[in-house]
Amino acid sequence: MGENAASLLPLFDQLADGVCLSDDNGRILYLNPPAERLLGVGLDQVGSTSLCDLLCARLIREDGSDCASGCAMKRAVGGETAATFRGRYGTKPFFSWHDDAISRVDERKSLRVRCLKTTTAWLDRAHPGKRLTLIEDATAQERLDMERADWRHMIAHDLRNPLTSIQAVLASLQDDAQGGAPVTLDAEALRIGVSNCGRMAELLDLYLDVAKLDAGLMPVEARELDGAQVAERCAAQQAPLARARAVTLVVRTEDGARVLADEALLERVLQNLLDNAVKYAPEGGRVELALDAASPDFVLFHVTDNGPGIPEEELPLLFDRYHQARARREGRTKGTGLGLAFCRRALSAMNGDIRVESAPGQGSRFTVFLPKAAAGEPS
Repeated sequence: MGENAASLLPLFDQLADGVCLSDDNGRILYLNPPAERLLGVGLDQVGSTSLCDLLCARLIREDGSDCASGCAMKRAVGGETAATFRGRYGTKPFFSWHDDAISRVDERKSLRVRCLKTTTAWLDRAHPGKRLTLIEDATAQERLDMERADWRHMIAHDLRNPLTSIQAVLASLQDDAQGGAPVTLDAEALRIGVSNCGRMAELLDLYLDVAKLDAGLMPVEARELDGAQVAERCAAQQAPLARARAVTLVVRTEDGARVLADEALLERVLQNLLDNAVKYAPEGGRVELALDAASPDFVLFHVTDNGPGIPEEELPLLFDRYHQARARREGRTKGTGLGLAFCRRALSAMNGDIRVESAPGQGSRFTVFLPKAAAGEPS
């Protein structure tokens, strides 16, 4: 490869991105370890296969076409100084049989490839006209872009429903006014409009609060609280919804359940969990909020329902807002799931945590952990 070129190979070996040096015919002269990992082949295995052929055989570009139909690398070799393209590289998706179920497995990763003419002096002297190809693993960035898109889609979808209802109320009033008829204020229509305005405000507050918690900007004022009083107050606020659904709402408290927490945040967490439990419990079902102060360090709040339960594979990702947004896009859930993401972040800000136990057809139990406050402990 030449003394000057070879002297920089140890530097290339330490780079996170793949580096490949090839000749005018695309024959591979050098691959650093990241390039071997990304391409799934070692330098001693490529033989006479050109880098172009290696990529074309396994790379599907972002527009869905394969490289052979318009190879950017060949254009670069043919005279252009550089070419950049991106696509999914690796084996095609296949189906796997596991636990009596068939699942789709896609081992492809997203690669960004930049093919450059060797304009660097030391490289030109060692190998005139050779090509330097940089290969970047863009899989994580692709996943992040998709998660952000799902997040935006979820926000738009959640706001559209109440906005549509408000628009219908206003359109009805407008039709009466334009038709010359007396404009009458329908009390029920106004109630629906005001209710949906409130729903939009709640959703926007929730989105903003999750963002604040993510950024560490949410003010948290932890102080000693009587856990039993907070639990009973939250249950009382959920009682009308429970009665409307004929759901039995039970509260079990015990003495000594004093927690160190932000009162407003704790109430929002419990309200969210109770609201979900009542809505998912079957009509005539049962929801229980129970306190457990037996631990010397934590007070536990258990919210248990006899609803449909949650599939096992969903449990580890239940509090991930991006996963919930993706599930909404794919039609696997109807709720936003954002409330659970808020719960975890709010509890983390209060040095607490949340766990879930559930199985399909057996209901769910969410457990909130918060630090136990010693009597008279200052805020």
